[in-house]
Amino acid sequence: MPAQKKSVRICSTADLKDGKLCVSADTQALAIYKVNGKFFAVSNACTHAGGPLCQGSLDGNAVTCPWHGSKFDVETGKVINGPAAVAVKTYPLEVRGEDVFVEL
Repeated sequence: MPAQKKSVRICSTADLKDGKLCVSADTQALAIYKVNGKFFAVSNACTHAGGPLCQGSLDGNAVTCPWHGSKFDVETGKVINGPAAVAVKTYPLEVRGEDVFVEL
């Protein structure tokens, strides 16, 4: 039987004034992004060498890993540009009022 998913509050919408945020929920390190008024969550570890994606630059919906330059789409997790070859994990988000919740 698969583990039941749970929704965890990770931040407020005001915390994303710069468009990105590093958070931890349970044991998961997450990178949270706000792009064109929508919120997205991905694993904070680049699939190439584990670089901290929340410290990378955000251009539209593309985040660039600060270590080796891999680019990922924050909405889908897909690789836009290598050296990474594997998509980064995405997490469903829900905004309730001013609170942002992630499903783990």
